[in-house]
Amino acid sequence: VGELVLVDADTVDDSNLQRQVLFEPEDIGAPKAMVAAQKLQHTTPWLKVTARLERVDQASLHEIVQDCTLVLDGTDNFATRDLINRVCHALGIPLISAAAIGMVGQLSYFPPEGPCYRCLFGESGIDDRSCAANGVLASTPQIMATLQAHHALLALGLSLSPLAGKLLLWDGMTGEQRLIRFSHDP
Repeated sequence: VGELVLVDADTVDDSNLQRQVLFEPEDIGAPKAMVAAQKLQHTTPWLKVTARLERVDQASLHEIVQDCTLVLDGTDNFATRDLINRVCHALGIPLISAAAIGMVGQLSYFPPEGPCYRCLFGESGIDDRSCAANGVLASTPQIMATLQAHHALLALGLSLSPLAGKLLLWDGMTGEQRLIRFSHDP
């Protein structure tokens, strides 16, 4: 990985510290993307890290990802996930989407030529659950992020995409993982 672009308009809150382990108490109130970029740049000086402190819309997202090799989505709402999927699909950029709530997580790889997020969840995949409203065990997003990073490295370094057309469901209560296959929905 030579370059990362981090996009987040939010600031670090004390409620983030238990599950977003890059942040520390002294980061509270600072922009998340900026803090993350500085810390990643410090630990990996050969990596170019850019922070964008903004909420995305279709135009800005198109501009942000148009030169990306791969997009990782860790957002927490369906509308943003759907937007990211639509822009990546239109630009032919692969997408790895990870989600976590409570003690469960899901992960999938959406290649430009294969089934996409909307093929899996449809147009009306409205889900009003959020970590703020429903809670999340601190380890769940960390596990899902680690799995997402693993699959990003498989895609970037080895041109492998074992989750294309599959949804990985991870259950933190039982420790079980399941793979559900899905196909292209024209």
